[in-house]
Parts: sequence; C-alpha cells; structure tokens
Amino acid sequence: MSQMNVVSHQRSNKLKRNYSLYFVFFSFAIIQSCSNLFISDNRGKSANDLKSTLSKDYVDQYENLSQIFKTQNKSKLLNIDNDTKKYLAGIVAKIFKYNEIFLRESRDLEFVILDDDLPFFFSLPSGIIFFSSSLLKKYIKSERVFQAIIALEIYKISHGTFIRKPVVPIGYTNLNQLIAISRLPIELKVEIDKWAFYLLKRSGMDPTAVLSLIQIINKHALEFSFHNGEHTSLSREEYLFKSFIVKESLSTDIAEESRNSSVGFYNLIRGL
Repeated sequence: MSQMNVVSHQRSNKLKRNYSLYFVFFSFAIIQSCSNLFISDNRGKSANDLKSTLSKDYVDQYENLSQIFKTQNKSKLLNIDNDTKKYLAGIVAKIFKYNEIFLRESRDLEFVILDDDLPFFFSLPSGIIFFSSSLLKKYIKSERVFQAIIALEIYKISHGTFIRKPVVPIGYTNLNQLIAISRLPIELKVEIDKWAFYLLKRSGMDPTAVLSLIQIINKHALEFSFHNGEHTSLSREEYLFKSFIVKESLSTDIAEESRNSSVGFYNLIRGL
C-alpha cells in the first residue's frame, strides 16, 4: 500500500472514531436529558423511599413553593369543613386500601380548593391536590368523575410522576409555575389514565369515569387550555385511552352522570 493510501486510511479511521465518540456522547446527552425530565416508576424502592421518586431536594422545593403560594393566595382559599374533610379522606383511604400492590404506602393528602374562574386540578409530590371552584361547580357534575380526578392524582403522588423543574428561591410563585410541575406529555398521561382506571375498578368505583373526565376536558378544550398547557393533544389522549379499553376487553358502558353521587359530594359542591 502506498504511503498516500496509508495516510488516507489512517485519516478515515480517525474520522470514524471521532464520529463514534460524537454519537456516543450525543446519545448519552439525550438519555440524560430525558431522565432529568420525567420521573420513573422505580417500583423496587424500599418503604423509606416511598415519599416520592423525586429527590428530596425537589420535594422540599415544591413543598416550599406550595406554602408560598397558599400564603400569597390566602384570600382565595375556600374553607373545607370537617364533614367534607372526612368525605375526602374516605375516598383516599378506600383507593389506598384496595390498591396496596399498585401504590406506595398509604398517606394523608391535603385538599386545597381555590376560588378561581379557570377550571383546573393538579397535585404536588408532597401530597397536596388542588382544585378550582370553577372546575367543581361548572364541569364536574357527578361524584364518579370527581373520584377519577382523585385517583389520577393519587397515582401521580404515590409514584412521584412529576416534571423536574429547578426552582430559583425568590420568595414568590404563581399558579402557572405550580401547575406546570404536574403537566405530563401525552404518552405518559395516558399511562396514568390506565392506572387510574384500575385503581377505581379495584376500589369498587366506576373506572369509566376516567374516560368521562377526558371527554369533559376535550369538549371544553378552550376553557381547559390553562390546565392543559399549550402543547397537548386531547383527541389523541381520548383515542389512545379508548383503544386501551377495547384492547383489554373492558366495559365501555358509561354510567349516568346523575347516578351514584353521595351526600358527601353534594355537600362539597354546595359549600363552594
């Protein structure tokens, strides 16, 4: 082989090695980026780690944000009487009782209702579930759909399924910053929908209420734009969840909205 061919061959091998290194580095960067964005299930963790799959730093930061937010919006926090607190605790206890193999350890959750014209609901990994008064008064007409919301947020809290967003401590937060932590990409959102279906079914509640909730939000997409964020596909979520129901040969009969609502639910709505 001539000297020119040897040099050319060496350069070619060097370029290939460089491209390989760049490819490995680029792939690692993508994987690392994805792992920093979403929280994995990590089912094998011990009981001491069940608070959340988020690191303690993130949980503490989000908890601090929620306390700052509640202090800033004290005038918008609606009072929840003791009977309603017992009613809400009863729903939570029942879901945890019949789903021990799917959920982390049972825990007390805090419910916060905000006097707000925008319909929304979300949770934070520290165990707080937020609702707006508008959501409950205008869009959630039955207890079964309300239970679906609680099941969705319980699973997210139990498994720490939240976006990791670094928090700059400036002593101030807003609703959009909090709700952004709870927004998920469509594929992961559908997985949570599926888990909520099973949580409700095992608890003796109506699992098709998850589909009803998706359809309510889809029907009122404009009103729920703040809740969902700008980048979402409600029709795709509904399609994927319906496909799951059909594939699993599950019942698609949706209960009547006026049926199976308890006194506790009506007391909650009347108290808003």
